[in-house]
Amino acid sequence: MRRLLILITFIAIAATVNSQTLKRSQIPEMVKGQFMFTFPQTQDSVHYPVTWERDGANYKASFKLYEANAYVILDSQGKTQKIVRRISIDHLPPKALEGIRQKYGTVEPKYVIRVTDENGKETYQVTMEITEFFAPDGVITAGKKENIDTKMTLSPKK
Repeated sequence: MRRLLILITFIAIAATVNSQTLKRSQIPEMVKGQFMFTFPQTQDSVHYPVTWERDGANYKASFKLYEANAYVILDSQGKTQKIVRRISIDHLPPKALEGIRQKYGTVEPKYVIRVTDENGKETYQVTMEITEFFAPDGVITAGKKENIDTKMTLSPKK
């Protein structure tokens, strides 16, 4: 029990040290400028605040983008390292949606996260909910909620 408590304390301290919330005045002008250039539609307001954190040597800005949660990681020079945002299922590429339909049939995606790396490579994480209960003999007996995450990668648009 004591070891568990020490481990939990260590993890909490490590998480606090690794992720520090910063004031807007603590962010380099180059980083803030690049963020506003890349995402001019974001508003740092009371209703839609942009929160800044340290992410190792980088800066992480969390914000709302078209009413959906998003964040971007920028290096100290303002270069985008990663963009993560929730998108509408309608914005999932047709080939990706076709692949989901082939693998999971008529199961509808619950939500989609698009991750764009520094080279423009996009990865989609699609979460779906499947409802099925199986008896030990493999026969479906009733409904059960189970979340399934599937990931797919698409090459950058040229």
